[in-house]
Amino acid sequence: MPILYIINDSSLQRITDHHDRFIHTMRAIQGALIVASSIQIVAGYSQLWGLFSRFFSPLGMAPAIGLVGLGLFQRGFPMVGNCVEIGLPILLLVIGVSQYLKHTKLLKDIPVFERFPLLICISIIWIYSIILTASGTYRNRPDPTQTSCRTDKAYIISTAPWLGIGVLLDGLYGTGTGSTVSVENVGLLGFTRVGSRRVVQISAGFMIFFSILGKFGAVFASIPFPIFAALYCVLFGLCRN
Repeated sequence: MPILYIINDSSLQRITDHHDRFIHTMRAIQGALIVASSIQIVAGYSQLWGLFSRFFSPLGMAPAIGLVGLGLFQRGFPMVGNCVEIGLPILLLVIGVSQYLKHTKLLKDIPVFERFPLLICISIIWIYSIILTASGTYRNRPDPTQTSCRTDKAYIISTAPWLGIGVLLDGLYGTGTGSTVSVENVGLLGFTRVGSRRVVQISAGFMIFFSILGKFGAVFASIPFPIFAALYCVLFGLCRN
């Protein structure tokens, strides 16, 4: 979000030359990352954050989290509404599986629906959206609807290279945004009840490995965006609770 605010800043948008605007925008982003990271480093290593965090009450933190969510509101329910036949089922399915089936154990002593509700729900609705696309449901629909609902609109899978070394280098040398946490991750912890660092480390290893495979990323890019929008609504709602 801060990066988007910098890009859309009115003072930068008034620069008519595209190259100059790009240069000034990147400098502003770099400066913001340097200042913000310096403050976080000082607050972290000096343990100031730990000293002040004891004075933060839920009543004081709720407005801050709410403001972050309001800034991303357009990525939530409005995007779900762009493809109701996909966004609404994933929204209801995630709520139903995570809240009403979390104590159901298909395997012995393994709460599958409590640990993997997102994977289960995304897989089901993704297959459902592929069936809708293959059956020609969106063949004569308007372009905005096809962009939001179809899984093959941009032909990403067929055009993506097998190896994406550039993505790996981009991750190694640093991207345009800082490495930070998102409020949805807090909701994800409460959603799955998995807070192990080992899980995060293994997940990071998978992401580093599969970032080399362009086809793998293209498969995930084919997931209709309303699915992610519905997940954002649920995860941020859990975070606020």
